[in-house]
Amino acid sequence: LAARDADQAEPIVSAIDELDRLTDFLNKSLDVAEAKADALRLHRNVIDLDELLRAMVDLYEPSMNDGGIGIRLHSAGPVHIVGDEGLIHRMVANLFDNELKHLPSGCSVHLDLQQDDNVARLVLQDDGPGFDPEVRAQLFTKAVKGKHSAGHGLGLAFVDAVVRAHAGAVTAENNDSGGAKLVLTLPLAPRESRQHQAAHSG
Repeated sequence: LAARDADQAEPIVSAIDELDRLTDFLNKSLDVAEAKADALRLHRNVIDLDELLRAMVDLYEPSMNDGGIGIRLHSAGPVHIVGDEGLIHRMVANLFDNELKHLPSGCSVHLDLQQDDNVARLVLQDDGPGFDPEVRAQLFTKAVKGKHSAGHGLGLAFVDAVVRAHAGAVTAENNDSGGAKLVLTLPLAPRESRQHQAAHSG
């Protein structure tokens, strides 16, 4: 009887998983479409990217380690931008999800957060197989993905949409030594906002 129950439960679990994936797919599709139409509703606050990235690395590190993937963040300290914290969180989650889906065991991800002049610069590099040559020119196009991709191809389109909505830019290329490299730049928060934030943090 237990075996029969398990047999019946399996298709249900599978259907629920598929529904979750479909819902996620539709949500991301909608977000990308909204962002491309400049219709994303942004709830702007001062965000410390250093703090946000550290929290996200802590969240993803166990899953990465389970998959045999190392992740390391190098940051010189607080980097403040003005943006929608929920969207920035989801954007970073998309970047990390992409790495989890595409990197083979034994690879590693390196994040480098810097600030120059008036921009925050996040460089994400891995030592995996890199981007498929046939999709590299269209990486930020909705539903573009490589032959061996298990995803829907929306991850980087969503990243691009969120960065653009925050008046930033993103580029993607393969390193000479192999592996993927993404560079995201976002405007820094105005100096007075940063000082106000620092005063409150202290």
